[in-house]
Amino acid sequence: MRSGIILTCVGLLLIGGVCLLGVIFDNSDWPTTSGVIESMEVVEKKQNRKTVYSPEVRYSFEVEGKQYFSEKISWMEPVYDSQSQARRSAPYSVGRRVTVYFNASNPSQSLLKPRINLGMHLFFLPIILTVAGIIFTIKGFLFPAKRRITRPGQNY
Repeated sequence: MRSGIILTCVGLLLIGGVCLLGVIFDNSDWPTTSGVIESMEVVEKKQNRKTVYSPEVRYSFEVEGKQYFSEKISWMEPVYDSQSQARRSAPYSVGRRVTVYFNASNPSQSLLKPRINLGMHLFFLPIILTVAGIIFTIKGFLFPAKRRITRPGQNY
């Protein structure tokens, strides 16, 4: 029963943490300006002994008459299993106009995608832990463990 309560609490805390991450890294309230894609290529990288592909973009934008350059698409670098996936997910062709989100107090901090795409995979483990915890807790209440009384000298 105690392990069920612990699993439930851990699962609920993880769900809360994932939701909080989404709020912390949501910069959709940053001001926006128009920018232009200067370059775009898909780069091959090694990640945990696996080959992955990531779009690398360079874009320019202007804030209060000053020109800035950046390469940051989002807070988390997007990685894909194939080059074609990386190209499809990053439709940034050279010369294309894009919306740039920038930090008003430091315009050199900018993003093209202001939110983290947490996806359902981050919710999967916390939900499983929560459900398992609830099941173990209910099992503990309905079928409490029988305590075996041992006497000195008895071996079980």
